[in-house]
Amino acid sequence: MSSFDKWLNRVTSVSQLLLVVIAAITIKLTVIPLYQKELNSEELAKAQIKLNLVQAEMDSLNKAVLSKEEMLADTLSRLQGAERAELETRTALGKLNEEFSSKSKSLAVLKSQNAKIMIESANLKDRVMLDNQLRFKQALEWFSMISNSSRDCYYPGI
Repeated sequence: MSSFDKWLNRVTSVSQLLLVVIAAITIKLTVIPLYQKELNSEELAKAQIKLNLVQAEMDSLNKAVLSKEEMLADTLSRLQGAERAELETRTALGKLNEEFSSKSKSLAVLKSQNAKIMIESANLKDRVMLDNQLRFKQALEWFSMISNSSRDCYYPGI
């Protein structure tokens, strides 16, 4: 039995060695991949949480961009309205300038006519004055002819 014990001892040593090898292979083929799978799952969960945060931030930024685009569209429409109003105002101003130009030409013509009329009026006034003086002299002569000859109207004391 001694040889049997020897062989039994050897077989147990070899079986223990085989069990260690099998355990190492089992650990390498099952436990390590499971651990790595769990690590990957945790990293995936963290990445999904970050993705959700980034997605939420992206949604808020998209909303902000949409509101800014609406504000831009509103500002653009107001700018176009202001440009149309400016164009209408410029057109009206051009018409007013043309009207002002024609009125100033008419005014210049009227001023020249007024100057001519004033000159003519002054000439007529002078003629009327001369005519009135002549009539007054004629009236004085007529009065002196029909009145008393001792009275002389040409002297200031009388």
